[in-house]
Amino acid sequence: MLDISYVRRVCEVAVRNPVEFCDRVRGRFEVLRESRLPRPPLTSETPLIQGLLALLGGPLSDPYEEEFREVWTDIENAFADGDHAVGSGYDGGVSLARAAYTAVRHLKPDSVVETGVARGVTSRVVLEALKQNGVGHLWSIDLPPLAVGWQASSALCVTSDLRENWTLIRGASRRSLPALVGERGCLGLFIHDSLHTYSNMMWEMNEVWPYLERGGLLLSDDVDDNYAFLDFAAKVGESFVIAQEERRSGFIGAIRKS
Repeated sequence: MLDISYVRRVCEVAVRNPVEFCDRVRGRFEVLRESRLPRPPLTSETPLIQGLLALLGGPLSDPYEEEFREVWTDIENAFADGDHAVGSGYDGGVSLARAAYTAVRHLKPDSVVETGVARGVTSRVVLEALKQNGVGHLWSIDLPPLAVGWQASSALCVTSDLRENWTLIRGASRRSLPALVGERGCLGLFIHDSLHTYSNMMWEMNEVWPYLERGGLLLSDDVDDNYAFLDFAAKVGESFVIAQEERRSGFIGAIRKS
């Protein structure tokens, strides 16, 4: 059944921002073109955080777990009466959020870049971790979803007190990411959670990798959607971990640059 309100919003974007409209159309065609690509039959018996901590070379018990749980509970409470539960729909899930928080607290990066924001759940968690570190800035690139209940809630989870260390760039990663990473020069952490097509995931990882500092981390959501993460990990020949998400059926992957 055709969603007239969605069509209207798309038409409004076409009039207001033709470049964004073209990027959205390109993304839709990319999804359709790759809809029959095989998905990797992933399995993992290693808990995500345990695998991530081993990759980071730290203790297998997370000293920042309680900090993260407090932040996550605060976000859940703030949106308890909303139409969408925190970590559902377009939001990053609790596993991606915890992995991002743990990585930021351990690595203490000066620069973090993420693609995909939606309501800003992962953005909020990263910014909270940077605040605890007392150093660092987050750059986020997002083409906000136009679906009902999401269009008007872009980055809603990010509170005003955290925005000083945050730069939000509206648009497709293919337009904004090259200039951003080229200007930053060196990244401590990159988080992919935008368009999960093979083409886009592989392009983002290839684009960011040269700018990722030694010891830096590439973190990706939904690595089970296609073979991009596995192919890229094989290409760079670095240590990586894949683990199933908590409360979701997908998998998260992380590669550390030696």
